[in-house]
Formats: sequence, structure tokens, C-alpha cells
Amino acid sequence: MKVFDHSFTKIITILAIVLALLNIVVISGYTVHERRLSRLFSIGCYFVLLLLFKGYKDKTITYVFFLLLLADIFNLYYEHHILGKLISVVKISAYFLLAKSIFSKLKLLRNTKPILLFFGGIVVALNLVFAFQIVWNTSDEMNDILDLILFLIYGIVIIGTIMISIHYNFRYHTRRSMYFVYFIFGLILSDISWFIAYFLKLFFSFYADILFYLIALYCMVRYAVETSKNDDVLLFDDEV
Repeated sequence: MKVFDHSFTKIITILAIVLALLNIVVISGYTVHERRLSRLFSIGCYFVLLLLFKGYKDKTITYVFFLLLLADIFNLYYEHHILGKLISVVKISAYFLLAKSIFSKLKLLRNTKPILLFFGGIVVALNLVFAFQIVWNTSDEMNDILDLILFLIYGIVIIGTIMISIHYNFRYHTRRSMYFVYFIFGLILSDISWFIAYFLKLFFSFYADILFYLIALYCMVRYAVETSKNDDVLLFDDEV
């Protein structure tokens, strides 16, 4: 476990509260472009905090932060059809990096393999059905067939990332693995909320989008600053 400055906890907690209030105010009374600027400002603040407290030593999280920052820059002009596609590619790359970073640790345990395969198959099937229904209902809002393909690829990638992160936490159940699960779910719930708000025209979902996003960034920074790979201690030893 890392030894870190306890002032970090106070700073990141205050920052989280301030950014949450700021974004709620901006969503309530400002334009779409200003909301996107506020989102970009928020990840910029967390990225600076990551660098100040040497979280950059976790290269995967640093790369993912950079990709998310890039996606938020592109998001300023999301309606440009090329930038919209680039955002999808960048986010798919970010999830892929996160999944890859822990995949090597996830040898299935003898007594959980059948259960994980069974429930994993159900989760994949249900999510693919849900994804196809969303695509069908929102296809008129998308620019072309490439948008639909990217959306389906994105759906498959996040399903895989969810399953990997849950198994990672189940296997290790450390503070590090819990932070990982929290920020994975935060990012995914943020993306889903944004999709609902933007394509299904449910404005209140923008609040859920930014709050889940800020929770994810908060947990990512704490994951990088407060934990290390040495924290991952196996709870089981009956590996296949």
C-alpha cells in the first residue's frame, strides 16, 4: 500500500464537491457549449491533481485520462460528424486499455468458472438485445452506418470491461480493485446517461451523466495515487 500525504484526501474531496456544484449550476442555467466546457474544465482539474500527487506513475491511468481529456475536447464540437466518430474510437480505446491492464490477473477459479460463464452469457445476451433496441429507436439520430457499427462495438467493449472488472474485484477484493470497479461503473453509467439525454431527449439525464463522470474521475485519481499493484493479494489459491 502506498504511503501518501493525507492532505490529498482533503483536497480531492473539496475538489469533488466544488466541481459537482459547479457542473449542476452550469447544466441548470447555461448553454450546451458551456456545459461541455465545464466538463472539460473538471477533467482538467482532476488531471492536474493526478500529476501533482504523482499518480502519473500508473501509466495506464495516465493514458486513459489523456484519452478522456481528448474525448472531452472533441465533444465541444460533437455535432461535427467526424469528431463524433473520433470520440467513439477514443472511448473504446480507453475501455480497452483499462480491461487489458487487469486481464492478465484474471485466471478463472475452479469453483466460479461455470457460474461466471453462465451469468456472463446472460449479461452479454441481455445487453446486446438492449443495445440493438436502442440502435433501432435512435438510428434516425445517427449520421450513418459507421455510427451504428461504432455504437455496437462500444457496447460489446463495455460489457467485456464490466465483466472483467467485477471478476477482478471478486478475486482480490482490495481497495484498489474496488476503486477500479467504481470508476468503471462511473464511466459507463455516465456514457449511458449522456446517450439517454442526448438521443432520447431526456434533459435530467445530463445531471446523472456529469455526476457519474465526476465520481469516476475521483475514483480514478484515488486508484492511481493511493494504491499500487502490490495491493492485489489473492483471496483464493485454487486457480486453473
